[in-house]
Amino acid sequence: MEQFSTKKLDKNTLVMNHPFNIWRKRKAEAIKYNISNYKSWALTLFPIIGWIRHYNSRSFLGDLISGAAVGIMVIPQGLAYAQLAQLPPAYGLYTAFIGPIIYTLLGSSKDISLGPTAVLSMLTGQVISSFTDGKFTAPQIALALALLAGIINMILLISKLSILIEFISVAVVIGFTSGSAISIMTSQLPSLFGVKGVNTTNSAIRVFIDTMKRIGKTNMVDFGFGIASIVFILILKYTTSVLVKRNKKFVYLGVVKNALTIIVFTLISFGIFKAKPNFRLSIVKEVKSGLYAPKVPFMNAELVRRLIGRAITITIVVILEHIAIAKALARIDHYEIDNESELFSQAMANIIGAFFGSYASTGSFSRSSVNRASGSRTPMNGLWTTVVVGISLIALSKAFYYIPKPTITGIILTSVSDLVSNPKIVADLWRIDPIDFVACITAFIVNIVVSVEIGIYAAVGVSVFALLVRVCIPKVVHLSSDQNDDYEDVSVVPIEFMRSGIVVLKPEASFIFMNSSFLKKKISDLVNISTVSPKNVEVDKDKFTISTNSSYEVMRERYVSQLTMSRLEYNLDYQEHAEKYTAEFAEVPENERLPVFKGLVIDMSAVSTIDVTGAQALLDLEVELKDLRKQQLKYKLSLSSNPADTELIDETPNDFMIHYVNVKPGILRIMQVSGLTKPIITKLPIEPGYDFNSPCTSNSESVVDFKKDKLSIKERINIPDKMIFEIDRIPNANSAPGTTPRRGLYFENIHSTIQQAVDSVDNTFV
Repeated sequence: MEQFSTKKLDKNTLVMNHPFNIWRKRKAEAIKYNISNYKSWALTLFPIIGWIRHYNSRSFLGDLISGAAVGIMVIPQGLAYAQLAQLPPAYGLYTAFIGPIIYTLLGSSKDISLGPTAVLSMLTGQVISSFTDGKFTAPQIALALALLAGIINMILLISKLSILIEFISVAVVIGFTSGSAISIMTSQLPSLFGVKGVNTTNSAIRVFIDTMKRIGKTNMVDFGFGIASIVFILILKYTTSVLVKRNKKFVYLGVVKNALTIIVFTLISFGIFKAKPNFRLSIVKEVKSGLYAPKVPFMNAELVRRLIGRAITITIVVILEHIAIAKALARIDHYEIDNESELFSQAMANIIGAFFGSYASTGSFSRSSVNRASGSRTPMNGLWTTVVVGISLIALSKAFYYIPKPTITGIILTSVSDLVSNPKIVADLWRIDPIDFVACITAFIVNIVVSVEIGIYAAVGVSVFALLVRVCIPKVVHLSSDQNDDYEDVSVVPIEFMRSGIVVLKPEASFIFMNSSFLKKKISDLVNISTVSPKNVEVDKDKFTISTNSSYEVMRERYVSQLTMSRLEYNLDYQEHAEKYTAEFAEVPENERLPVFKGLVIDMSAVSTIDVTGAQALLDLEVELKDLRKQQLKYKLSLSSNPADTELIDETPNDFMIHYVNVKPGILRIMQVSGLTKPIITKLPIEPGYDFNSPCTSNSESVVDFKKDKLSIKERINIPDKMIFEIDRIPNANSAPGTTPRRGLYFENIHSTIQQAVDSVDNTFV
């Protein structure tokens, strides 16, 4: 095969500049633009500059109501999630206090409620549990983890690497979130039953088994309070769903259901302990009063070394949860969020928050949904959430003393259960794309069987694998013309495709290193299937070859069978008119009756790039197909009784080339440099009314020698439909008055339509 090498071409013959030069110029222009338009990037960093100018009394009222509602909701959640994170209760409120105010200044979504979430709290708790040597306190670990996560988030934002999050598909998010919810609920079983000695950082399966083994040691008081709390919440939830149909104002009953549960069961707990101080109920006890005094989080080399890996995990979850929630809510109300603003606000919330006692936080789906339903108008609602939480820290901390821990467990269980996706959604994934379904189930199972942390990486891995499957094993569409010369997919439309010897294919992916070998083999196989297989033919006896020609007849039969099945699947009327789609394949054509390969036409409309490996694969394919035609001709001659048959004369050009259509400018440049195509400079006068479809000759009279003519591009234009590129304008004495003839850059094997390419191949053998 020909070794890949770039061709030395006059730069004036290239359809566009070098990609690096284009990138460099664009970046320089972008920098100049940002400097001269500082207001634009200031608006990206601080979206409040944009919306605060339009703030009015209606926005104020909506934000006040929604912010207060979320504040009432987040107080019991903050206490509950702090327990999940294995931190003192006050740290859940610190996290709920600082996040919303930072997001008010930096966020671009009117609905997002920043603060503690179940998944991040569980991950934080698992990290804290892994430090068994006692060198660091739980708050030190949690705050350092949040700070590192914020710094990593900022690095990703500055370096534009946050795009990596896009590798995680919606299907994987569904599986990961549902699996995390199951893991969180399972981790709360020991607290619900009041049993000791269960390591809740183990996998969900392990925690469930260990809890069941100790079920005989259940604290019936804790269990009773927990079940009663769950039932109370579910009753409120059901009542809300019924009453809200009569009056939408009852939606606020659902908003405060957790707060009402805390109040009711705390009063019961308080009354019991006053009457019976030694009552066997687990309670929160002392909650530190007042706001967290700002200070630099404790950090040293050992702590950073032990946390850095976990911080990456936290960062992934922070970005993943936040962006997914923000996009989902923005889609409902038809407004746009700024990804950079969202990532910046997340990074700053965790960096600054760590100085104010906040562990890792992100957007909460449940609170954000309540925020939207309560009438949020701008991110200013976060200010009122902060005010409500601040009041609770300053004035209500003593009232938290008698809150039953089983009640907090009940709140966690009912809150997290909403994160489990409806099975119908998972079933829909199977109907839409089996690969997405497998990715979802894999993320879900790993989360439950192994751990939430490993589940994150499994989710990323599955997403990347699913992407690689699509990229590395792309579809190659086999096209053929119908009676109207329209080219259709032969796997859908019943069109004969084994008649002309010209094979038309459309790869539905770019030619890159990951799939070039697959595409080359797939294209080669389809050419061999569509044309005669040369049996036991050797073109060069001294050349080492591994003969595979005999296998193509078997492959042809299988391909015909697959096409038959495909046509029946794609056409809904196949039961009544099955013969219409299968008549062509009543029997597989005999090998000897198939045509000799004439040429290959590749539709490049779906190809967005070609790398070096892809270009090499196409060069190798050219050589392989040229040899194939010679073998086929020799085989046909061996079957012919008339060796002088003109149809079998080897007319294969020495410079045999694959023909391409719908080639993008950037691809065309790569093809020029790599030798996949070459331009012909014509002296044809291009005037108004000139027929571009007429054949462009390449004889000595029409070819211009660059070295002699020293042509230079005086004017660049966009690529016209007919693939003619202006080089320069030359006066022509024969031109009609008022017209300006010009030279054109014509590519012998590049065409604007498939039919033109097919005609060009046919003309080669005339």
